Amino acid sequence: MGALAADDGLRITSAFPSAQGDIAIVDVLERMGADLEWDREAGELTVRKSALSGVEVGVEDTPDLLPTIATLGAAADGVTRITDAEHVRYKETDRVSAMADALTAMGAVVEEHEDSLVVYGEDSDLTGATVDGRADHRIIMSLAVAGLVADGETTVTGAEHVDVSFPGFFDVLADLGATVTRA
Repeated sequence: MGALAADDGLRITSAFPSAQGDIAIVDVLERMGADLEWDREAGELTVRKSALSGVEVGVEDTPDLLPTIATLGAAADGVTRITDAEHVRYKETDRVSAMADALTAMGAVVEEHEDSLVVYGEDSDLTGATVDGRADHRIIMSLAVAGLVADGETTVTGAEHVDVSFPGFFDVLADLGATVTRA
């Protein structure tokens, strides 16, 4: 959210270095050129809206990051290649296919392969669409973030499933200035 839509920055607390795979998103954001500051000792991470560039990222050890990286890639300049991703097809849903289908519906140019997802950010113009969250909290959150930078209204079906990991997600999105309507 911060790298795509927070002009004044989004501050995350309790962002301490961790063995959890999700913390690898900080490295991905840095590689993409995000404007971020991380005080590891205080556990505070601030990320500001940034011009991002595509990168290649292997998700063999961080499969849960594929939806977020795909969304960032759709908004970045250049090509984002997400590799080593075949096992990501066996999470709550087939996240490779889910992101390929939804981002394509939103106007992104993507190529889906058995073990990778390639997102052509420079060829993508994200527009609002109704997309299927596939009852997967990570897909839903990633598509909602894509909606922040899409022209027009984005509707993500099954949005209640964010409660699995981040019940306050849509409140944070609204705090960023997004118009959030719950059906």
